[in-house]
Amino acid sequence: ALGRQPPPERLSSKIKQIRTSMSTHPRSPSRSRSYAAWLRRVRFWSGSALFAYVTTHLANHALGLVSFTALEAGRGWFLLLWRNPLGTVVLYGALASHITLALWSLYQRRRLRMSIWEAVQLLMGLIIPFLLTTHVVGTRLAHAWFDVQDSYTYVVLALWWYRPDLGVLQAIVLLLAWLHGCIGMHFWLRLRPWYGRVVPWLFGVAILLPTLALLGFVQAGREVLLCAGAVNSP
Repeated sequence: ALGRQPPPERLSSKIKQIRTSMSTHPRSPSRSRSYAAWLRRVRFWSGSALFAYVTTHLANHALGLVSFTALEAGRGWFLLLWRNPLGTVVLYGALASHITLALWSLYQRRRLRMSIWEAVQLLMGLIIPFLLTTHVVGTRLAHAWFDVQDSYTYVVLALWWYRPDLGVLQAIVLLLAWLHGCIGMHFWLRLRPWYGRVVPWLFGVAILLPTLALLGFVQAGREVLLCAGAVNSP
């Protein structure tokens, strides 16, 4: 009535397999925590590299307040830092990994409920690369593919004389990138014991640097427009 019973050896083998599968979970809690910590570190260092790029870019723009010659000289140091094989790998590797990890963190969420700051941070991180496409194609790729000398004269003339709408867009994108980086640094450093003492100084730098950069960009634009108007005048 009970039917044919499996041999004891086969039954014990199945029991052992079940116990093994239950005891060796695909990812233990400790492994999950270490994996999450590793992802956070990669996201932090990739974001730090991108933040360093934006910081040096803003500092270069601010030199426009000194003179256009200082602006071009600062560009030379900026390119020396970022437009070399190592700097290129660091910059674009950081950009690719940062975007990938942002998408991965969004994919892993069971719910899309999050704080406003977190939602703003994530949205800016996903939008900024697409808004920068035109600028990257017109500068870095134009230089690499067609040997275009993307000096500040070339860039400022394009953004102030030919396409001022793109000039406004690039200024907005640069501010969004700076805000995105500042928010990320704040959330990473806020638990450090020394952070509270330096917050006023960092906040001052966070306001002053982009302000000087925009003023330097405006001053450079005025100089280029004056030169362009003098050339085109009869």
